[in-house]
Amino acid sequence: MVAKNVQQEDTLISFRFFHTYIEISHIHGIESWRKQDSEERSQSDWLAHLLSIFNKPIIQQLEIGTINHIIYLDAIKNLITKCKILKICENCSDDLAKIAVIKLSAITLEKVETYKNRFVSGNYISDILTYNLKSLHLNNSMNQYEVNFEDLLSANIRRLSVHTAIITDKELNQFVQVWMKSSDKFYRLQRVYLSVSKELSRKEILRGIRYKNVDNKQRVNRDDMKELIMDIGLKYLILEFPR
Repeated sequence: MVAKNVQQEDTLISFRFFHTYIEISHIHGIESWRKQDSEERSQSDWLAHLLSIFNKPIIQQLEIGTINHIIYLDAIKNLITKCKILKICENCSDDLAKIAVIKLSAITLEKVETYKNRFVSGNYISDILTYNLKSLHLNNSMNQYEVNFEDLLSANIRRLSVHTAIITDKELNQFVQVWMKSSDKFYRLQRVYLSVSKELSRKEILRGIRYKNVDNKQRVNRDDMKELIMDIGLKYLILEFPR
């Protein structure tokens, strides 16, 4: 587990959490604590101690990798009250990855990144898209993410990017058709980026839809003056909803 600050500023620090030791990086170097067999203090005790020394209320980036016990997530959530970016690494276990997103999204201010997909099952993609997040980045080209038009309609996220998504031209067409007929003035999505492995058909996605071509992008307007700007490539799609 890694909590790090990506900006090179004197006030920012980096934490790396593992099952048996903690490593901390700061402007003056790197220090580490390794748990001994006779050590009475737990990893949580040492984390609380280190956080009290540096007294930083917000961690720039909290990165979840290989740890052995889910119980550490509760300690992290209790001790690190806010982080700007939550990152779930590919080497994170399936069970831990799912629980980490559920538990730690609540303390994430800006962005959740996950490089896992094997833990995604049932309606989990739909669930994660309803979280109140500014930005969600799903990235796993080996185990692609299934996304449907209902997921896009119900998303409670400002900015969404998926690498790589499984979605059909028909699903995308349905999304645009339903969005055009909707009167929802509080649709939260501002930008969607989907990369796909199967080539998209602009003709099929835009079938039955009135639009204008402007700068090689398709602009769709609703009766309530809301606008959707589409950039359809062979293997990517960008949707923008201007405010």
